[in-house]
Amino acid sequence: MSREDFTRAAYRSLLSALVKRGYRGCRFDEAVPDRPDLLLHHDIDLWPEAAIEIAEIENKLGLGADYFFLMNCPLYNPAAPDTIAVFRRLVSLGHRIGLHFDAALYPDDLDTLNHEAARECNALEALTGTPVTLISFHRP
Repeated sequence: MSREDFTRAAYRSLLSALVKRGYRGCRFDEAVPDRPDLLLHHDIDLWPEAAIEIAEIENKLGLGADYFFLMNCPLYNPAAPDTIAVFRRLVSLGHRIGLHFDAALYPDDLDTLNHEAARECNALEALTGTPVTLISFHRP
């Protein structure tokens, strides 16, 4: 599938086909080896509002997903009212919010990275009103 072929309709079709083949949506912490689990993970780098359309497709198919947001992003502000509305909508659709952590912004020191990741998780929790227990690294 080329980038041009990846449309919302194509995504819906792909997920529908997987569900029909017995795949079931689950969270990373619920996955079981040798079971057809479908783990949906989305790093939001550019446009938070676009996540809602994808989240609605997943929700209509009975699938949950994890959406990871940057706290230091030049393209969106996680504290902006529009972004907070996205968080609320995603959670209302049964999805989870996680931190998309950009370790390149901090010194390459494990204690510092742990401290900053925890700080960003706490800040994201304050914005979303939900626990943030998952981290996806940005540009690992």
